[in-house]
Amino acid sequence: MIRLPLAAAPALPEKATAASPQSNGRPAVLVVDDNRDSAQTMAALMETLGCHAIVRHDGQAGLEAIKRLAPDLVLLDIGLPGMSGLEVARRARAEIEHPPPLIAVTGYGQERDRQLSFDAGFFAHLTKPVDVSQLEDLLKRLLDRR
Repeated sequence: MIRLPLAAAPALPEKATAASPQSNGRPAVLVVDDNRDSAQTMAALMETLGCHAIVRHDGQAGLEAIKRLAPDLVLLDIGLPGMSGLEVARRARAEIEHPPPLIAVTGYGQERDRQLSFDAGFFAHLTKPVDVSQLEDLLKRLLDRR
């Protein structure tokens, strides 16, 4: 008799908007950035734009939050310690049945950087400092879809 292990089923996370009493039905946006000032500034902007912001400061914590909280959208820095934002994106696509849209928010702005982010599964690539009107347009398009 041969016994083969079964592959783990893709993660089916609980909804962040349902799980978080602070959200009050607002779209949940996960901000992942190792620069705490940048993360808090982006979270404050998301709150001002009517979203519920969740903040993580490294790739592993960001991936776990995507799996556990199922945010509606993720703003993800590429240059994270340990697990890069590119790796977080690849793993989210591979390990989560319905991953949220990912937007790269990074200091890396060369054409090669943009191509790497799209190859990893990002929906958009924004270079810091972020153009707020461009971000608002993306939020509207992506969150209205979900």
